[in-house]
Amino acid sequence: MTTQLSTVFCIMAAAIIHLPEVHSKPNPEKKYDAWQELSTRFSERYYLTHRSHVVDVKLGGRARCVSVLMTTRVFGERSINARITIKANRPTDVATNKDVKMTAYTPRGTGTEYMIKTMDQQTGELLYNQELTYTDRTSCRVPRLYS
Repeated sequence: MTTQLSTVFCIMAAAIIHLPEVHSKPNPEKKYDAWQELSTRFSERYYLTHRSHVVDVKLGGRARCVSVLMTTRVFGERSINARITIKANRPTDVATNKDVKMTAYTPRGTGTEYMIKTMDQQTGELLYNQELTYTDRTSCRVPRLYS
């Protein structure tokens, strides 16, 4: 019994050590630099493992595997063109691609650009207006949805 209990505690300790979200909590007071994220991190495929809505009315569906990849920078703007790829939950499901323009900005017009506006490249429709509320500069970005 003691061995089993010891094993359970070791597993729990290992899980706590390996789960970054246990150690990393968003700091609502800090304004994270959205332009730095867009311009440096999105040149590699960036994966979101889940979405914030049960059914996403802007991009459709309820798929959990979403990736974003920068295709080009927009000259003269703090923006990138990117492709969002949405793959449903089963490996056999077909992926859906959406080309978007992502712009870093600040509502005040000055200071750290901590907001990201995501627009459909074809229609110009605003898909998301999000605040970058947390980043570990390696793997985890947490945008807060505004519209």
